[in-house]
Amino acid sequence: KFYSTYEVRDRGPEEISRLVNSNLKNFRSRYVTIDMDVLDPAYAPGVGNPEGDGLEPQTVIEILQSVVGSDIVGVDLVEVCPDYDNGVASAQAVKILFETIAAIECHKRKN
Repeated sequence: KFYSTYEVRDRGPEEISRLVNSNLKNFRSRYVTIDMDVLDPAYAPGVGNPEGDGLEPQTVIEILQSVVGSDIVGVDLVEVCPDYDNGVASAQAVKILFETIAAIECHKRKN
């Protein structure tokens, strides 16, 4: 299932998280790929395909924190382009990845 940035803004992170979790409930394990192109270039200019009107980092983090759980078998983060980055996209990538890994660990400790 695909959710556009417009749909994420309209429904909000909580509703999108609920929908994602509902769509994935029958899977025993999950692999998460975080594509930095989803962020607005104001927050991550150094990505492979910058698209205007992208999401804010906090929105992405909120969704990820709600959909990751102890069933995560792997995580990767793609589309940061150091040759075009002034350090902003890299810093956002580290923050998003850190928050995602922390959320996975919190879920594991609860179970």
